[in-house]
Amino acid sequence: MTAQGATTLASVLIERQLATADEREREYWAARVRLVNQQRTALDPDDRLGLIAQQQAWLDEIDALTGQATRRIA
Repeated sequence: MTAQGATTLASVLIERQLATADEREREYWAARVRLVNQQRTALDPDDRLGLIAQQQAWLDEIDALTGQATRRIA
């Protein structure tokens, strides 16, 4: 589930990157994609609370970027 959140956020960020003609803005979005990938790689699969917190942070960012509410993690 956490990997899916990272993939969804990365796809939103890549859409932003491809939609801009400004080189500086493209690099910003590319850097955000790299950060999400680094965050996903750094996750400890045994840290349930850490996984939940990271997933929620990604969902919150998706919400902010798309204006669409995503599912909350309890």
